[in-house]
Amino acid sequence: MHNPDLEPLYRQAVKNGRVQDWFRLLDYAREQRRLLAVGANPNPQLVLEAWLVRWAALLRS
Repeated sequence: MHNPDLEPLYRQAVKNGRVQDWFRLLDYAREQRRLLAVGANPNPQLVLEAWLVRWAALLRS
């Protein structure tokens, strides 16, 4: 673990998230990476915000 201060957040994420939810988050990140690789020009701030919203929803589940 790189940041021990975030350990409670990590534990909550692992406790609350279902495996398929984690894979959906990973799929989103991979899709954004693929779009960049093929020359798409997504707005970096929007991509990050969308990822954070999905991650936050996963923590609340």
